[in-house]
Amino acid sequence: MAVKRLILVLCAALASVLALAQLPSDYGKRMGIDQRLGEQVPTDLRFYDDAGQQIKFGDLLGKRPVIVFPIFYTCQSVCDIEEQEIVAVVARMYGKKSAYKDTQFKLGQDFDIIFFSINPEEKYDVAHSRAGFLRDAYAAVLKGKTNGSEVGFHFLTAVDPADITKMTDALGFHYVWDAPNHRVYHPAGAMVLTPEGRISKYFYGADYPTNFIESAVTDASQNKIGAKANVILLGCISIDPVTGKRTLVVKQVVNVACVFTVIVLASWICLMTIQTKREEAARKLLEGAPKNE
Repeated sequence: MAVKRLILVLCAALASVLALAQLPSDYGKRMGIDQRLGEQVPTDLRFYDDAGQQIKFGDLLGKRPVIVFPIFYTCQSVCDIEEQEIVAVVARMYGKKSAYKDTQFKLGQDFDIIFFSINPEEKYDVAHSRAGFLRDAYAAVLKGKTNGSEVGFHFLTAVDPADITKMTDALGFHYVWDAPNHRVYHPAGAMVLTPEGRISKYFYGADYPTNFIESAVTDASQNKIGAKANVILLGCISIDPVTGKRTLVVKQVVNVACVFTVIVLASWICLMTIQTKREEAARKLLEGAPKNE
């Protein structure tokens, strides 16, 4: 698992570095995450949930910590990796004692997960479709024994596009919406909020070790403000949410890297096998050769 995680992060980082070089120069400067630890996020911003009901962001606060993911649902790159990674982590955490403290962490009881779209063109029906997929994935890991905990997942789209900017500004999350081309350029990361909505912790990239999540949720539940996170800039680069076309996709880089790794390992095994057989054949020839008296 650790090796897979490392490969994933390295491949995603490589994708971002290569793709950033293809962006207009000002795009790379405008993307990023500022860590605004201790700041309060606005609670009066309006969103649609995945059922189409209008809510205020503050309606999801006040009970327990939340982990916020600024993503968009039609993304087929690092957003997809972020979503599936946190869903798998949360499912593994469910009902198990924490390595961080002698307690259990249950979604919908001890913390919530909030995904909200930064694509102003996405509506709640898109969120609803993605919600169904991820909730099914969560249930599959738990073999259907969710005990209703999937209610801890929230999938939001904005009522007013201006509220997206207000929320991302408060979170320190800087992205570019390329309206003429219907494209989103953004980094990857998540923010842990206290029950009242103060920013307690940042996670960069698409890798969320279970013990880190447990530690962050515990601190946020106690209204503690964590230390600054190490900066890793990953993101969806030149993603077209309508057609799915993109200049470079992290998933493709990961797939190519995995295939390349398999080829290298297979080649190495073949070479070692051939070399071993040659050495064995040479040894047998030496053993059968007449000895000089």
